[in-house]
Amino acid sequence: MKQALVLLVVVALAAGLPTDLLPESQNLLGDAPSLTKKPTAPMPDADGLIKEEVVNVNKKAVVFIKSTQTEEGAKRRQLLRDTWMQSLNRTSDMTLPRDQRRSVAVWFYVIRDPSLPLENQPVYEEGQKNGDLSFITAPEGMDHFPTPVEEMGALMRWVRVAYFERYDYVLVTDDDAFISVGRLLSFCDSNMDKPFFYSGFVNSFERAPEDYQHKYFAPFAQQGTIVLSRKVVELVAREIGLIRPLARGDTTLGHFLFPYMNGKPVHDGRFVANIKNVYSEIADPIVVKGVSP
Repeated sequence: MKQALVLLVVVALAAGLPTDLLPESQNLLGDAPSLTKKPTAPMPDADGLIKEEVVNVNKKAVVFIKSTQTEEGAKRRQLLRDTWMQSLNRTSDMTLPRDQRRSVAVWFYVIRDPSLPLENQPVYEEGQKNGDLSFITAPEGMDHFPTPVEEMGALMRWVRVAYFERYDYVLVTDDDAFISVGRLLSFCDSNMDKPFFYSGFVNSFERAPEDYQHKYFAPFAQQGTIVLSRKVVELVAREIGLIRPLARGDTTLGHFLFPYMNGKPVHDGRFVANIKNVYSEIADPIVVKGVSP
């Protein structure tokens, strides 16, 4: 099947630089003991926006947060900027140490309506102001991707170009998730000896439809908790478009990667796929989905 070309337009008018110029990630999930470094004096640019100049810094983790061009999507994005993302803001009381802030990039991404010029997209001005918003243009004549797999492939191809050999892990989540940035970095550090790494909240008992030819789907990291190492990102970017997609992107990814993983992906209970399904304390959570209203 002929793959549609995907154009990713990055709206990052933070002096045209990557993402550590972004609002910061506060620690609602408990990094507070490590937040000991006091922020330096703010240095507004010509537009009055406070940014930290960071150029060509290797990223330990690149975080993609799926959002929408709706009023609800705008409210969710701002909620995240005002809460856990404050830990990436050097002027915040909750800022992480500089080397940790510089090692994380956070991007919201939305699907662009191809019928409208870029400057007429509903969230264009928001992207100009915050420098943390990117557009993915759907195939011509569509305002969405035909399958979640094509969307995932587009993200992974963007990472290859924007952070070529300058990142270690990618986290793909949604705008209802809260992230402990400090714990995410520690999680990445603890798995650096596994270059081919796929992890998150792993579901091994999802019943599959009859045409899947197995009773259960291959084990997969559930949507919103997907962590991939650079080698896996490269593989997904190159080849996932060649397989028949399933109805869901997370099950397709697990099915695609299963032969490469020598078994199921690495489960970590600190990635919470849905807070509504939690009935006991989770020590040191990394990602908690379902928090935003």
